[in-house]
Amino acid sequence: MSDFDKRYNSIANGFLLMWVLCFFTPLGLFMWFFYSNHETMPQEINDWGVVGDFVGGLSNPIISTMTFMALIFTILQNQKVLKLTEEELAETRKEIEMTRKANEYQAEEFKTQNYLAVKQAELQSTVDALLKTTELVNRSWNKPTDIPINHPAKDGSMVSKYYSLHDMTAPGFGIDPKEFGSDLIPALSEVMTLLTVHKKLLERMHELSPNNPMIESVSWLVKEPMGWIAENTLPNLSQHQIAVIGELKPFYSGLWEGGVKQENYTA
Repeated sequence: MSDFDKRYNSIANGFLLMWVLCFFTPLGLFMWFFYSNHETMPQEINDWGVVGDFVGGLSNPIISTMTFMALIFTILQNQKVLKLTEEELAETRKEIEMTRKANEYQAEEFKTQNYLAVKQAELQSTVDALLKTTELVNRSWNKPTDIPINHPAKDGSMVSKYYSLHDMTAPGFGIDPKEFGSDLIPALSEVMTLLTVHKKLLERMHELSPNNPMIESVSWLVKEPMGWIAENTLPNLSQHQIAVIGELKPFYSGLWEGGVKQENYTA
């Protein structure tokens, strides 16, 4: 119980006692006056006027005092009601503030979860596209070109075949790819286009997940075609193709120098 409630109850009890005294005191004095003086009740109507004056003179101040006390008691009741209202409003404000904070936390949590879900979906989509592009790079690298090449057969005869860039650039193949010059440009352009897409996907994956080991491992899967393109300059390359090679070479070289062992990632 608060100090205000204790004080209110004390005053209320005091007022109740005073009301009782104010009610019984005139009655007691009236009865004491008649019995102590052995008086009898007035018989004449005029004598009752004197009794009325006596009772009125005695009770009017008491009634005025009781009225004043009732006014004070009413004010105290209003103060109590006002205090209770203020306390309820304070509790309501606290609850509203707690609810607001809880809603803000839930909204922020939902926003974070939604952001992570979107990023996770984008990362998965990028990974799928990256693996598919890696497959296309190696498929294009191993696809036979339109150039027939005479190559010794096991019986010593010369056989004309269509070899892939992978075959033609392999050590010990016995020919120099530079001799074919512009004939290799179409096949080489297809591989370079796919490698450009491959590079962009790797960059996006690095933005979404910078420490993902898959970035380096997938780069090793295109090591053979990218390594050969970076180290060999064919004649008749356009300025655009030369510029593309200039962008691809340092990017993949930086990934290959990251410490991932090439033998663990073969196409």
